[in-house]
Amino acid sequence: CRLIGFAAPEPATLTELAGAEQVALFRDMGRVHRDGWGTAWLDPAPHDLALRTFRAMGMPDDAEFAALVEAPPSVARVAHLRWATEGMAVSERNLHPFVADGIALAHNGTISPRADLDDLLKPELRSSLLGTTDSERYLALVRQEPREVGDVPEAVARAVSKIRHEFPLA
Repeated sequence: CRLIGFAAPEPATLTELAGAEQVALFRDMGRVHRDGWGTAWLDPAPHDLALRTFRAMGMPDDAEFAALVEAPPSVARVAHLRWATEGMAVSERNLHPFVADGIALAHNGTISPRADLDDLLKPELRSSLLGTTDSERYLALVRQEPREVGDVPEAVARAVSKIRHEFPLA
């Protein structure tokens, strides 16, 4: 998988921040990483931020990619090109970024064995899973933490700590 993203104090586009050449190189990697792609962004609405997302099978065509990754300007965005881990299904349910509870997550890497990752999740979060990826489970672990601590950055830190402890090779 390949990821590119940003967080900015004022609305901007990926091209403004990374440059047209880098954005074109990233998009072109979709020829190899062609098991789907997606983007999530914070749309700076007049009174609050709205999390938006788009996911599609295959590789992005130039016009679609430009329209979705460059517009509208945003204060935060991640784009993900998927090259499925061997044994992971290529399906819409397994496309990144995963979005739930106002959190978007795109992940590159493997956390295995997946059954051990499932064991870290509360039953209600395990039952909410739609796909088969470790990445969706990673988001579930992050989602599980805010319910206990009420702070998303702290929840991410706790989830990362658990994964590093339980899966040192991940």
